[in-house]
Amino acid sequence: MIAPYTSFYLFSFSGGQSVNISTNASGSFSHVIDFVKVDDTAYSWSVVATGNGSLNVTTPSQGTYMLRLRTLWKGSGLNS
Repeated sequence: MIAPYTSFYLFSFSGGQSVNISTNASGSFSHVIDFVKVDDTAYSWSVVATGNGSLNVTTPSQGTYMLRLRTLWKGSGLNS
């Protein structure tokens, strides 16, 4: 049985940095990769993936960014 799961990570980046995020989930496991500038949520990027996923971002400005990985497993409460 797959458990509902969300994970958060904080990182500091300079403006203009390339950030490449890759995920690998077995089978047909659907998940979301979110990347958000903490002090300005106008800068946010997301992708929904099944199995492997990737998100490539160039940071617009210096600051703290949050990476959130979350499940879209049916019944987890996170699939809406």
